[in-house]
Amino acid sequence: MHSATGTGESMSGYSQAGAVQNGEAANQRHYRAFVLDADGNVLRIEHLTVQNDDAAISLAGAMVEGRVIELWDGLRFIEHFEPSAATK
Repeated sequence: MHSATGTGESMSGYSQAGAVQNGEAANQRHYRAFVLDADGNVLRIEHLTVQNDDAAISLAGAMVEGRVIELWDGLRFIEHFEPSAATK
């Protein structure tokens, strides 16, 4: 796991679902998943490049692992993910 640097470095354990191969990057959208601590402070930002909201939601949801995640597309808020009771 990466340290909480806030540099936006990507977590190598997550594949970017919905990513297009063979030079079709123009169809990709750029999202940010904010990993928050229990007080709502940003621990780090993960940059996600996927085809659409559904792919970004799926990928961000897989990142929860006991942390709160907020998914954004620029200034547009998409989703807030809470850790399940079993992972708190």
